[in-house]
Amino acid sequence: MDTKQFLQKVLAGDGRYCLFAAHKTEERVRQEFHTSIDELLARANELDEEKYDVFYGLGSFGAEDRRRADNVLSMQALFIDLDCGPNRTTPIRLPHWMV
Repeated sequence: MDTKQFLQKVLAGDGRYCLFAAHKTEERVRQEFHTSIDELLARANELDEEKYDVFYGLGSFGAEDRRRADNVLSMQALFIDLDCGPNRTTPIRLPHWMV
């Protein structure tokens, strides 16, 4: 699965898509909204080339240029943030349906 296929699976099919980028060495951040996954992906690749760490918003957004719950039009997937790894003292056991 390539990046475009992944984004098509996890992002909703309507609304605008949010891209957030933070420069790796300079104190620069960007937040932009794009009307298509192709546009989002092209801009993400450009910013990656410019040494930004690039992230995408989890939902699709309305007309306002803000990434807040009241501007979310829809969500395509369920996202879970699990804090685990070598520095954690308690191991996390994932439910069978998550693996």
